[in-house]
Amino acid sequence: MIETVEERVVYANDYATVYDDRVRFPDGHEGTYFRWHWNAPHGVAIVPVIEDRVILIKAYRYQNKSFVVEIPQGFGGDEGGPEEDARRELREETGLEAGELVPLLQFEGNITTHCYLARIEDGQNRHMDGAEPTESIVETIELPITDVTPAKLAQLGVVGPVTMAALLAVRFVSER
Repeated sequence: MIETVEERVVYANDYATVYDDRVRFPDGHEGTYFRWHWNAPHGVAIVPVIEDRVILIKAYRYQNKSFVVEIPQGFGGDEGGPEEDARRELREETGLEAGELVPLLQFEGNITTHCYLARIEDGQNRHMDGAEPTESIVETIELPITDVTPAKLAQLGVVGPVTMAALLAVRFVSER
């Protein structure tokens, strides 16, 4: 087991904390270990489904320095819980209101991300009017669930593992 000798915070803001800890490895020698942690209590990811179509967003992601296609996702707050946070993120990023939210997947890492399938009533307008000022969402994309394949996701520019796993899970669930 790797033992922490000294926990050293090298950077922190409202969103994340970055560490460069001094550690002792199983063989006894010491070194450093980089790690980071999101400061939110949890993450949320939502696959909006209208009839037989999933709704994706195209957004500019500063970290990637490019546009990516993904499902709505974000951080939870200190008030409420994952389901309430999922509804808020969906509304902020697409303008859609979820009817039923169905737990789909849970991702573990340095933050637990709760992923939901959101059943959306057809006829709702998609808009980004209520989006956070820091969002760079430029459009929504409809994709038939039957078209959710690794090749199609790559063609659309889906690069995030949470989005890929969630979409493939919805495809799998819909085929049952």
